[in-house]
Amino acid sequence: MTRSRPQTTKTPRTGVKRVRKATASRARLDFTWDDARVTTTTTGWRFEIPVPGSGNRMWRKGRGRTYKHAEHAAHCQQAAVRFRHVTPLVGDVAVSIAWYRDRKAGDVDNRTKTTLDILSGIAYADDKQVADLRVRRVDDGSPARLVVTVDRLEAA
Repeated sequence: MTRSRPQTTKTPRTGVKRVRKATASRARLDFTWDDARVTTTTTGWRFEIPVPGSGNRMWRKGRGRTYKHAEHAAHCQQAAVRFRHVTPLVGDVAVSIAWYRDRKAGDVDNRTKTTLDILSGIAYADDKQVADLRVRRVDDGSPARLVVTVDRLEAA
């Protein structure tokens, strides 16, 4: 989601500045949380989820505290409801993320942290369990989505 900056305009008669509120422009979402699904693999889980917002806007600071951005908090809540039947894996896990983009915009690294945070408490208890992480971008024109595979790592 991209945000425009507030626009200031002067009224012709009085010269007083008026500030118009910034509006959010949303891209058409072809893949929503209603389409999200999870399947079982031999060693873990495979999730298909909508693409979350950028990690640059995941956290906010204000009034002496740090808190989740409303959009990110909504993604976390929707994932928790959608995948409430999933049992978190115990021990170290390997995470593979495939980001299918519908257009060439956005950075892979900005989606990674957000995705790991959304699946924390669902696929694994805490994201400190992630011992192996692989991320790739796929530009094939299909609906934008993330395919995330979380597998249990064998003890060495």
